[in-house]
Amino acid sequence: MGLRFFELGDKVLGFVATSKVNEQILEEVHEELEKRLKQHDKIRVYCENASGLPMSFKATMEDLLFKMKYKDRFEKIAIVSDTYSDKLRTKAECTFVRSQCHFFKCHNRTEALQWVSS
Repeated sequence: MGLRFFELGDKVLGFVATSKVNEQILEEVHEELEKRLKQHDKIRVYCENASGLPMSFKATMEDLLFKMKYKDRFEKIAIVSDTYSDKLRTKAECTFVRSQCHFFKCHNRTEALQWVSS
């Protein structure tokens, strides 16, 4: 699969998708997030779409529903991508999720990592 996880400190969970994010990859991401949410009241998330491919519509909706379910538990969400659909998805998340959400282009990933961890 084209998915790598990493941690920044105690409360930041990051993942980088190097292939198209479909329902199966998204399920892995959600499982990791739920594990982290069992350990902490609030977490921060770094999501990078390094594949350059947009998420499927079904995966996008499932992800939004997941984040709405835990809307009070995300402190910050950084979305890093060069796809326009991910930028739109970030705007939707900011509307429905009670956290700070910010979109970054891939060439600004260092800025995104600094933002989500500060």
